[in-house]
Amino acid sequence: MRTIRITVSLMLGLAALAACMSPAPVDSRVLATSVASTLAAIVPAPTLVPSGTPTLAAPSTDGLVTGKVCYPSSGIPPMTAYFQQVPGGVLVTVPIAQDQSSYSANLPMGTYTGYAWRPGFAIGGSYSKAVPCGLGASCTDHGLLEFGVTAGLTTANIDLCDWYGQPGDVPLPLGVTPVVTPTASGTPTDATPAAAPTDSTPGAIEGSLSYPGSVPKLVIVAFNLDTSYWWWLGTGDGWASYEIADIPPGRYQVVAYAPNGQEAAYASGTSAKTVTVNPGAATTGINLSDWRPAGTFQARPGEINYP
Repeated sequence: MRTIRITVSLMLGLAALAACMSPAPVDSRVLATSVASTLAAIVPAPTLVPSGTPTLAAPSTDGLVTGKVCYPSSGIPPMTAYFQQVPGGVLVTVPIAQDQSSYSANLPMGTYTGYAWRPGFAIGGSYSKAVPCGLGASCTDHGLLEFGVTAGLTTANIDLCDWYGQPGDVPLPLGVTPVVTPTASGTPTDATPAAAPTDSTPGAIEGSLSYPGSVPKLVIVAFNLDTSYWWWLGTGDGWASYEIADIPPGRYQVVAYAPNGQEAAYASGTSAKTVTVNPGAATTGINLSDWRPAGTFQARPGEINYP
């Protein structure tokens, strides 16, 4: 009997212990809510994107082109810069404002030429082979210089500074035709192209040089009074004469500049005389010997450096 009581007591104790260890009933709604809250905490909410909006931007195929703007005068007039993809690709235009001395342009990657025109397409300049040459008297190749544009990179020093070539060196933009010359009655002629000048054969200006002491290296500039273009020549030490060749017929003033700032013009006192260049002829006797302080005559163009 004693052994049986112990056994019954043990069984009752084990039953009580099992009852204590049994889990309490769980409401299924509470369990579902708990799981949903846990998932919400670890799974980010989706981002809503408007219809038609790309989620990733395509990489740019443009590159940046920068450079100087020059003009053969004391100021820079308004003009338009043109960047033509070659061969025969996209044409990008960039407006240049009064006295704007530099530019920047975004261009699709490719190979380009660059040039500029004044309004009316009468005067044009370019980025030519003469620009990296230095635009000196020995830089006679005014053909356009091609340059490359790479996506995401900058192509610098594409300077629109060569305004010294001959007609035809700077191309007209695609789709542009020369300005039509009006007839005597004032009605434009639309049947025939504009008439060329009677004779545009280049001429020259020649003269002697003298200086108090040995003649230093000089810069000699012929300013065209009809077009605002100018032509220049760099001389060497001891030169006794000069010639500015292959310049268009027209009216000029000629000034020499010394490194110390002195100036000598073909002048009467402090008034520069007008020099006429005739087609195919050299105008001689334009001697430069009467040296004056800086600022007496027209200022030396800032683009020109002493040889």
